[in-house]
Amino acid sequence: MFIIKLLFTLIYYGSVLYLLYISGKNHQIYLEIQEEYTQVREHAFPNLTEQEHKQRNKKIAQYYEKMNPSFSKKRIVVGISYGIGLYMFCRGFLAIFARDFSHVLFYWGISLLIITSAGFYFRRSKKNEREILQQYLINNPQNELQVVLVPETLYMKYKKNMDKKILLLNILGLIMVFHPLFFHFGYVY
Repeated sequence: MFIIKLLFTLIYYGSVLYLLYISGKNHQIYLEIQEEYTQVREHAFPNLTEQEHKQRNKKIAQYYEKMNPSFSKKRIVVGISYGIGLYMFCRGFLAIFARDFSHVLFYWGISLLIITSAGFYFRRSKKNEREILQQYLINNPQNELQVVLVPETLYMKYKKNMDKKILLLNILGLIMVFHPLFFHFGYVY
C-alpha cells in the first residue's frame, strides 16, 4: 500500500510540476509573440511616445465599445472574475499561514479555473474586435485611430498560444482542485 501511495504521490506532484514547466515554456512563446507585435506596431508608427501609445489604445477601445456595446459588459464580467480569482489566490496564502496545507492547492486551483475561464470568455471577443477593426480600416482609409492589424499568421499564432495556455492552466487548476480529495482519502502525502 505504501508503494502505491508513493507512486500516486509522485505522479500527482510530477504532473503538477510538468504542467507548470509546459505553461512556462508556453508563456515564453507568448512573450515572443508580444515582441513581434510591438515590432509591427513600431514599424507602422515609429514616432509614437509611450503616452501617445496609451492614448491611441484608449481611443481604439472606445471605438470598439461604440461599435460593440457588449464589450464593456464583458470587461466588467472579466474584471469581477479576476477579482474573485485573486481573492481565492489570497485565500490559498492564508491557508498556508493557518497551517491548512491540504487546501492551499484547492484555493489556487479554483483561482486558476476562474481566471482562465474569464480569459477564455474575453479572448472570444478578440476575434470580433479584429473584424470590427478591419471594417474600420476599410471605412476610414486615413486611419485616424492609428490602428495596426497584425498579419494573419501572427494573429493565428497568438490565438493558438492562448488556446494552449488556457487549456494547460485549466488542467492544472482541475488537478489542484482535486488535491484535498486525494489528500483526505490518503492517495497523496
